Amino acid sequence: MDKKRIEVANFLADNRVRLLIAGLLVVSLTLLVFVVLCCDLLNWSKEENIQFKSVISTGMSKQNKPLDSRSEISLQEKKIYFFATFYNLEAGKSYQFTCQFVDSSGLVVFKLDTKPFTPKGSSYHQWCWYGLNPMVDPTGTWWLLGALNSTPMIEKRVEITP
Repeated sequence: MDKKRIEVANFLADNRVRLLIAGLLVVSLTLLVFVVLCCDLLNWSKEENIQFKSVISTGMSKQNKPLDSRSEISLQEKKIYFFATFYNLEAGKSYQFTCQFVDSSGLVVFKLDTKPFTPKGSSYHQWCWYGLNPMVDPTGTWWLLGALNSTPMIEKRVEITP
């Protein structure tokens, strides 16, 4: 009978070890999923360290710099420029800038995905423009949106007047 008890005890001990290992595996996988989801929800990425400066302008210089900085632009100006400088970029890494112009009705009137670029240093300039048409473009508050590698980063508001 002692031999039978020893066999039962060994069987139970083996199963407890298997259950303990299975439990640890489940806990480990749960923690891994939690960390991945938190990082995604909190947008923890290298892009979070990137800073930017953006300007809305009515023109660009020959050196591709904004001529002015405006928060209000008339439809008579013909063009609106969205200029962005990004800082703390990782040298040698590829980036893509996306620019959108959203009119006062919420319609995306222009969207541009630039060709991927690889900065040589830690900063880089990007810009885009939209040709205003007084016959079709509404006045009111417009939004200029900028994203880097599909991560929204810039929201600039501009008043478009007649």
